[in-house]
Amino acid sequence: MLVHKILERNCEHLTLQKLEQSESTLHKTLWKDFASSGILGTPFSESLNGSALGLLETCLVVEEIGYYSVCIPFITSVVSTGMAVDKFGSTYQKNLLIPKIISGDSILTLALEEPSNEDLKNTQCVVSEKNGIKYISGTKTCVPYGKESDFILIPCKQENKLFLAFVDSKSKGLSIRKLETTTQEPQYLLHLDNVQMNDNLILGSGLQAPDILDWIILRTTTALCSMAVGICRASLELTSLYTSERKAFDRSIASFQAVGHRAANCFIDLSCLKVVTDQAISLLDLEKEAHEQVSIAKIWCGDVTHRISYASQHLHGGIGVDRNYKLFRYCLWAKQLELTLGSSKSHIKALGDLITASN
Repeated sequence: MLVHKILERNCEHLTLQKLEQSESTLHKTLWKDFASSGILGTPFSESLNGSALGLLETCLVVEEIGYYSVCIPFITSVVSTGMAVDKFGSTYQKNLLIPKIISGDSILTLALEEPSNEDLKNTQCVVSEKNGIKYISGTKTCVPYGKESDFILIPCKQENKLFLAFVDSKSKGLSIRKLETTTQEPQYLLHLDNVQMNDNLILGSGLQAPDILDWIILRTTTALCSMAVGICRASLELTSLYTSERKAFDRSIASFQAVGHRAANCFIDLSCLKVVTDQAISLLDLEKEAHEQVSIAKIWCGDVTHRISYASQHLHGGIGVDRNYKLFRYCLWAKQLELTLGSSKSHIKALGDLITASN
């Protein structure tokens, strides 16, 4: 598989360690290789030089990125924003943004989360208007690749009217402060102080905007689950290799019943996560109702990433918590993905609400 070969070439353990010790963990060389090979164009229309493939193929790429636990803005730039522009954007927006995403010359990101606000669909960013010009004010947190991006998609409200507007990352009134994250993925706190809204860069407004935002959240959440599949698969493979080589009492510890059962439980967990994630992807690819399936996938994502990372470290013994050993990186990603865009507990509640509403 082309994606696997490119990642394998660019993501050796020492290479990722050097990135983690640098100013930014963004793997720029890998991003360029993805662009030159056409991978960044996976889901986009052929008329825009894309490959016109679906969410399934796009999430297969995401899974491989998770397998190598590397920091690139594929989910934010391609899934969260790029695919939304391809489907809902104006001709101007498509021609301005998507060719540059495909070529790797432009990065887009999505500012969803806000301090003290767990409802992703009810933004506290406000829109004011003066002399016919709209301005955005508010705060966004945990914005991936905010400083590295060229445009940031900002959900904001004018009274009860929702806007989804792209803002230039160099806009006047926009301040960006780097945050410390679990995985060292570049994330930022954004403060918008009367940042001018460009009418040509409004992806959606009014009655259309909530549906677009919901469309984006569903696909972004599912892509995170696909990344979790890759993270868990790599963790389990490392554990399998280590326990088959590590010896105690002149036998590999993998032959011990307790070790074998623990690893088998992890394999079952991984298989279940893969199944429910693929089900969500399939429904979304067909543009069918998938709210329940996405919540189920994220519930499994939160539970399985926790259980597999814990078991992997346990079966490794002391080396499992060595920061210089690559399993530690996978465990950090497992923890971050477990909580990003809602924990298992929050999605269990959301699933319960959906089931109640349907009866």
